[in-house]
Amino acid sequence: MIAATFFCVWILQAEGDQKAVQGTWTFAEYDQNGQKIPSDILKTMSVTIKGDRLTISPKLSVQYKSVIRNGKNEPEAIFSADAGKHDEVTFRLNQEKGWIDLVRQGTEAESKAIKGLYLLEGDSLTICFALSDKKRPKKMPEQPKTGLVRMILTRPAK
Repeated sequence: MIAATFFCVWILQAEGDQKAVQGTWTFAEYDQNGQKIPSDILKTMSVTIKGDRLTISPKLSVQYKSVIRNGKNEPEAIFSADAGKHDEVTFRLNQEKGWIDLVRQGTEAESKAIKGLYLLEGDSLTICFALSDKKRPKKMPEQPKTGLVRMILTRPAK
């Protein structure tokens, strides 16, 4: 009986964040590879979480061009939003470890999980993951960081 009770409590805890993240979120911040998205694009973006699906609208496109700064060749991100399109992934949360795995649907190569971290604090949800099939970040960055995507989401005021 104790084992069954423990198992039921564990399932409820694991489902806790899964239920708590459901709904529509707005972007407070978005940065990729250390560069923040322009505020005019950020204002148009939202995330809807329903069941195990996470949908970002509008779909964000990022292209990189080389720029010379202080004598160094560095990539610069050019962000654009594709109005009328969205980006959808399925996700899994590991509440105990603060992990999120995002899976893009499609061919086998596209179905690889993108491993990240999440932090849910009241009406704020932060998601961070590595670019280019890198390993899961070890800790949640407080500022934009090269090699990572960081989204800080908030629930819209009612």
